[in-house]
Amino acid sequence: MLKHKAELCKIEEKKQVKYKRDLIRQIRLHQTSRLNKKTFLLQMINRKCNPNLSLTNTPLTRKKKKNPEEISSSLLSNDNKTINYDPNWRENENLPGWLRHRFAMKERIGFKYWKPHKKVNREVMDKIRWLHNQLPEEYNAEKLSKHFKISPESIRRIIKSKFIPKSKILERQERKYREKLIKFKEEQKNRRKAKAPQQKNQQ
Repeated sequence: MLKHKAELCKIEEKKQVKYKRDLIRQIRLHQTSRLNKKTFLLQMINRKCNPNLSLTNTPLTRKKKKNPEEISSSLLSNDNKTINYDPNWRENENLPGWLRHRFAMKERIGFKYWKPHKKVNREVMDKIRWLHNQLPEEYNAEKLSKHFKISPESIRRIIKSKFIPKSKILERQERKYREKLIKFKEEQKNRRKAKAPQQKNQQ
């Protein structure tokens, strides 16, 4: 029994010595490496300072940043694979959700890219939402697009959006609107004053 205990004590002492050596080596490797303290400590926690593990410092694999030119070229190369329209897409059960949504949007738009030519004011957007919420069947996207002279896709996006601007932004927009209105009225007055003497001379 005594021999067995002595052997166990020797094994534990060896483990402690090995653990200390490993820890010293890890600290030296950390000093020479580019790892920061946080990543080093996380590695040590994950390893649980086990002396049986390898002592080599495993550097973190960093993803290389792609240039915008490379990204655009990759998108162009994969363009034909992802965007080609399939007329039988509803029958395909294995089709991913994002691709189903894209095909459905293409059918709604009429196979045209969404490029709104007309900018809509915040007040007009609120009116569109209010009309659709009050009578959704009567004021659908097609009727609202005809009335406001906007594409049905932009109407659909306005109805779907739930963005509510902050009070500071609303105040700033109102201030700008008032300044523009005052400027417009002053310009009209100046034009009328300039036209008045010309009309008198003609008479």
